[in-house]
Amino acid sequence: MTKFNGSLSAYFEKGDGNEKGFPTVNYVASRLNLSPQYLSDLLKQETGKTALELIHLHLISEAKNLLVAGERSIGVSPKEYKSQLLN
Repeated sequence: MTKFNGSLSAYFEKGDGNEKGFPTVNYVASRLNLSPQYLSDLLKQETGKTALELIHLHLISEAKNLLVAGERSIGVSPKEYKSQLLN
């Protein structure tokens, strides 16, 4: 699990997300020298979640961290968002 998370963190730290898009199960499995199916089965056994589910959770966590850090914005203020939501 630690190597899996490390592989995902390294993907984003290198900036590959901007160029290549979201990491795939195949990408992470190849970085860990495992087959995608074996990786997913192993993670499912250890965590109860598939590799794809864990990748999605990591993506959500990365997005939250970027928004909380204040360096990025979604383009609208909270007030504008609320007014759009109510209309």
